[in-house]
Amino acid sequence: FEAVEGYLTDKPYGYDEALVPDDLSDARRDAIITTLCNYCVGEEAALEASSGMVALAPNHHSRIFLATQVADEARHL
Repeated sequence: FEAVEGYLTDKPYGYDEALVPDDLSDARRDAIITTLCNYCVGEEAALEASSGMVALAPNHHSRIFLATQVADEARHL
């Protein structure tokens, strides 16, 4: 959290307002949206799979590992 907090300091909207976004063509914008949607679907699948495996873990250490993985996948999503 400290790394993120340090990066976002003085950026109330999460980005540097001095940066000007590139103008995107419709095709490029659609490609970026498709890529982001694919990542989102993958992260959701990973979240569901890892959370479902917690109950199947053979021991406490495995459950902790999988629970950590669940939190990580949720953060990605």
